[in-house]
Amino acid sequence: MKKITIIIVILFSLTKLNAQQIWSAPIQIDSVTGKFPTLSYAPNGDIRVFYYNEDTYEMIVRKREQNDTIFGSEIFVYDGAKNAGVHYAEGDTIDMAVAAGDLIYVLRSTDNGNTWTVKRSYTASNNIGSPCYLPLYFTEEDTTLRLIYGYIYYNAVFGNKPQFYQAVRNSGNWEIQTFIDGGEIKGVYENDTNVSIVSNKGIYFSTDNGENYTLLGDSGPIPEMLNARDMVIGDNNRIYILRNFTYGLIGEDKNLTFTYSDDNGATWLTPQIQIINGGEYMFYPRFAIDGNRIVVVWLDTQTSFGQLGYENILYTISEDSGQNWSPVDTVFATSGTDIIPEYIGNGVGMLDIKNYNGKVTLAYFVLDDFEKHVYIREIIYENVPVADFSALNTQGCDTLTVFFQNNSSNGNFYYWNFGDSNISFLENPVHFYDTAGIYTVSLTVIDTITGLDSIIVLDSLINIHTSPFVYLGNDTTICINDIIILDAGSDFTSYLWNDSTTNQTLTVDTTGTYYVTVADSNGCTVSDTINITIDVCPYIEIGFSQVTIKLYPNPAQNILNLEIENNTKEQVLIEIISLAGKIVYSEYFKDIQNKTIKQIDITDKTKGIYFVKVQSKKDMKVGKIIIQ
Repeated sequence: MKKITIIIVILFSLTKLNAQQIWSAPIQIDSVTGKFPTLSYAPNGDIRVFYYNEDTYEMIVRKREQNDTIFGSEIFVYDGAKNAGVHYAEGDTIDMAVAAGDLIYVLRSTDNGNTWTVKRSYTASNNIGSPCYLPLYFTEEDTTLRLIYGYIYYNAVFGNKPQFYQAVRNSGNWEIQTFIDGGEIKGVYENDTNVSIVSNKGIYFSTDNGENYTLLGDSGPIPEMLNARDMVIGDNNRIYILRNFTYGLIGEDKNLTFTYSDDNGATWLTPQIQIINGGEYMFYPRFAIDGNRIVVVWLDTQTSFGQLGYENILYTISEDSGQNWSPVDTVFATSGTDIIPEYIGNGVGMLDIKNYNGKVTLAYFVLDDFEKHVYIREIIYENVPVADFSALNTQGCDTLTVFFQNNSSNGNFYYWNFGDSNISFLENPVHFYDTAGIYTVSLTVIDTITGLDSIIVLDSLINIHTSPFVYLGNDTTICINDIIILDAGSDFTSYLWNDSTTNQTLTVDTTGTYYVTVADSNGCTVSDTINITIDVCPYIEIGFSQVTIKLYPNPAQNILNLEIENNTKEQVLIEIISLAGKIVYSEYFKDIQNKTIKQIDITDKTKGIYFVKVQSKKDMKVGKIIIQ
């Protein structure tokens, strides 16, 4: 049975942005009131939206499976939680950390997020007035799971002071938290013993598995890493950070830039790549990266409606890794009483953006007619590559040549994986399989202009069976008036002999070449041939290990000579038996070390065919003689 996996694009009611990009219409996620959304894509493409229900003071989650267009029902997660970090383990297991007041709760679900259990809780070292509203991040290396989280210390005199901590799970147990430094967390990456924590103060970099950290990029006239706002992981584990800052005597230069690291955060591209320079302030920017495409969103200037908040959510897109950017456009614009309320926790929970295989999802919450609601919108592309193919001749025996037909659309680069360690970049390849087995074939189609791709995987598409084995034996000589039964074996579904008979066996009494073709349940066929020769046979010879018996002449009249040589100490019984089963001669022979000849008088025996049986304790052979 073939399992088909294909990456598809979900279509909603659409608003066109340009020739390639489309924003879906806003979808309200909460049923009553909601705010502080967190987006999370599972490895299989399922998306979850976590948010805080302001009426019930609960964290809620809704999930949409990869190939669906509708979100499932609301599921309770935890009381009072306003922020979430998610880690997908194997199977249906999900680890999550939530911030609720001045506590961090580590939760686990083993039923794919339907129910949750508390595994550990953490609080600030001085938990008075220390809400845990900073983002929470998981990172994993081998069997170690690391959680990075923070608190905001409110101080009426010195202002708010964010601080962040780490906790590690080893061998299934969560350890005591350790303080790292002050600052706002923007992202975490771990590879082997290297850990990189992106903060608004710079990059905290550890080479000893998080035991010690060094702050990078926190000095100079324009500190390169200062005011980092977001972090994502791109292709080949490249770490990207997004930052915004102003400088000058009156802050007239406003900048939105990004940079990246290819060595786990030890060094970074400098100077950083400019996204926007000048214009209005850019508050709380977030971004998503998928191949060559980078999508950046942010909030712009404060509202003039007499309420504390922001006017618009703006965005820009690069399709060439940040070298060129689309004109700034609007995702959400305030209208009347519909505004984006300010959240005093350093912008956390106002926007979230994630991507999965060519689709970018944005979550935000607004004050909609004085009610808070969570919405999502998604960037969808026209003319997205769709991978599809068919194959001619997918089943065979021993070896197989398969013709592949590429039925994909909107792509200009093709990558085939035939499942036998061979690949191809041809559009319509022909592939030869030289070994029996079951093979899964995949096709990746890429639009090299947009960087979008699509994959189709046909599990167990190619099935090559091992042909059966049939053996009729060595070429054989039999005596005249004798017969031989050729047996092809019982492991086959059909038989065809040279005389067109279709039985398992064939009785032969004539000199000739005989062959059989057999087929198994997979339809694989094989043949074998044997040559049978009919001889006059002046004597017959019967024997086994160390025992030899000859009887002659054959046919015999009056006297039958019995020649025996027994090199064992065992008794050997020789019997002559008529076709009616009557024993006409019987004698034991023992300790005959040399050849002995005995004459048997057969003058009183009825003419006809007789069997000669030679038997020891371990062996028995039967021959045939004719008495005339």
